[in-house]
Amino acid sequence: MSNLLDRGARMLDRLRKQSMSGVVTYRRGSAEVSVSAARGVSRFDTIDDSGGVLAVTSEDFLVSASDLVLDGNVTTPMRGDVIEAEEGGRTRQYAVLPPTGSTPCWRWADGFRYTIRIHARLSPGAGA
Repeated sequence: MSNLLDRGARMLDRLRKQSMSGVVTYRRGSAEVSVSAARGVSRFDTIDDSGGVLAVTSEDFLVSASDLVLDGNVTTPMRGDVIEAEEGGRTRQYAVLPPTGSTPCWRWADGFRYTIRIHARLSPGAGA
């Protein structure tokens, strides 16, 4: 029997997909999958070469871990993967990238590993 927090995390994952998400295309090479993704932003502080603090932001996509299936296998995001999202009638491409040199390109968004938060940046020439 699952505990109350586990049931709540599953419910939030389901509600996020139903009420707060749009469909995006997640691509790695020639493999792709359409997934429901909610949008977010993360802010990270990093130290530059001169010792100054830089604030770095990433565009985030929250997806259900079980939905990220490429070539028949559940997978986790990798640097260089591409997310295509419709915005204002245009398709924009985002590159999956770590926001800083010491930060991975994704992280779990909940303690039960139902939702993945993917960090990305708008690709150059993608119509910023």
